[in-house]
Amino acid sequence: MKEEIIAIPLDDKEEEKTEISNIFAKAPYFAIIKIRKGKITETNIIRNSALKYRHGVGPLVAKLLIDIGVKKVVTMEIGPTVKEIFEDENIEIIRVKEKKTLKEILKGIN
Repeated sequence: MKEEIIAIPLDDKEEEKTEISNIFAKAPYFAIIKIRKGKITETNIIRNSALKYRHGVGPLVAKLLIDIGVKKVVTMEIGPTVKEIFEDENIEIIRVKEKKTLKEILKGIN
């Protein structure tokens, strides 16, 4: 079975206490979760390198995540441009309606 990669925008880099960010493209960090055979095999938290730009952050973040190999994103919100890019790339968008910790989201994945 092939590895699946999921991205989750985060407020903080501290894995134990961070929550999903209520913004997508301008989230300061992203959790990159690798899953194989239904089990999490790796979790990395990366800094959002696109934040150094004032404009056009959404497409830059989308490209970064596509280049990593992300096939799903879990988010509270997503802008129309990024949504369209992800749809064009067949990346599944999973919406979360309320703030949850990364730990809570990962429990739902595993």
